[in-house]
Amino acid sequence: MREKWNFLPFAEAREYVRRLGLREWYIYSKTKRPLFIPSKPSRTYLHEGWVSMADWLGLSLEEQAAILRERKAKMNPKSSNFLPFAEAREYVRRLGLREWHIYSRTKRPLFLPSDPNRTYLHEGWVSMADWLGLSLEEQAAILRERKAKRNAKRSNFFPFAEAREYVRRLGLRNNAEWLAWRKTSRPDFIPSSPDQHYRNTGWQSMADWLGLVGSTTPRKRKRDFLPFEEAREQVRQLGFTVYAEWANWSNKHCPDNIPDSPASFYKNKGWISWEDWLGHPASDSDIGEFTFIESATRIPTANGREATRVANGSSDLPGGERVVVKRSD
Repeated sequence: MREKWNFLPFAEAREYVRRLGLREWYIYSKTKRPLFIPSKPSRTYLHEGWVSMADWLGLSLEEQAAILRERKAKMNPKSSNFLPFAEAREYVRRLGLREWHIYSRTKRPLFLPSDPNRTYLHEGWVSMADWLGLSLEEQAAILRERKAKRNAKRSNFFPFAEAREYVRRLGLRNNAEWLAWRKTSRPDFIPSSPDQHYRNTGWQSMADWLGLVGSTTPRKRKRDFLPFEEAREQVRQLGFTVYAEWANWSNKHCPDNIPDSPASFYKNKGWISWEDWLGHPASDSDIGEFTFIESATRIPTANGREATRVANGSSDLPGGERVVVKRSD
């Protein structure tokens, strides 16, 4: 490792390097650099006058820009075919364009970049309006036209109630189906973003928009639920013999004072099992009369969640309870 005192003072070293007319430092420092010039001048002269590599080599702003273009051309050979910024901008301005995107996708010649804001970022780029040569009045006129088009499109949309009724009749079952339908089959009179368009004219939720079961049912309040014994007694009076009957009833007709998920709500408050809840406690003597369910499927509940519909298959039911159904002879 060389000692720092072997190097020339900063001003002398910089003057020596500038006389070499270098455009790049790395290769020279690895091959031809004399011992009195440091390989990393930015470190050696950090507190002795160092400014930048461009200052060290004595490069003007134009030379720096040219070097950047050359480096970019090496990394992306295609970009080397583009006109310099000033020439490209002048060419584009003569076209009298009011919009760039469509032209760049359809008629753009190879000597113009599709994304000039990136290509000419360090070479003079200002804005798209400057690139197209648009005056402030022309920019304002274009904005007014775009706004008028958006408003005209919006005026074709159905009022909220009619649009919601139309969508509900489609029978879409979830948000994924809505997104798929919106992308492929949505008519012009239905907005693609109803939550934004109808924000102040009736919008509630996607569940309400699609007409899903229980989408407009207010959420039950726990403080309104009956004590366990009273709720169980009311349910037993309904005479349900299988869990499926309870699930269907609670999905459509369960009152506000009885929870949709009693196994969860009454846990540690008296809950025993679904058999007990329905009034059919299982015991050893019941084995000949009842059999355990072997399968279950999911169904929507009034509050938008899922409950379990039982059929002959497994005992995977809410609350981890085993459910028995009467054997049909």
